[in-house]
Amino acid sequence: MARCYYGLGKPEKAREVIGEIDKELKESIALFLDFYPDYKDEFEYNCQLIYYMASEVSKCGDKEFAKQLESDLAAFLNSNS
Repeated sequence: MARCYYGLGKPEKAREVIGEIDKELKESIALFLDFYPDYKDEFEYNCQLIYYMASEVSKCGDKEFAKQLESDLAAFLNSNS
């Protein structure tokens, strides 16, 4: 869906959609880190989804937002370790 917004020239709306997905994924990651340390595959899957979103955002030309997604994930992981 975000790719469609980029295609329509609405990067703000794309960022909004991606931001919501990013928030949900980070909530899941925090849950796995806090309560389910044995669920390594699910934790890694959620992290990979964020990296995938960043890659797709970069391909759509929003390289700064892509970098922000990656650096935010790294900071989030560092603060929860």
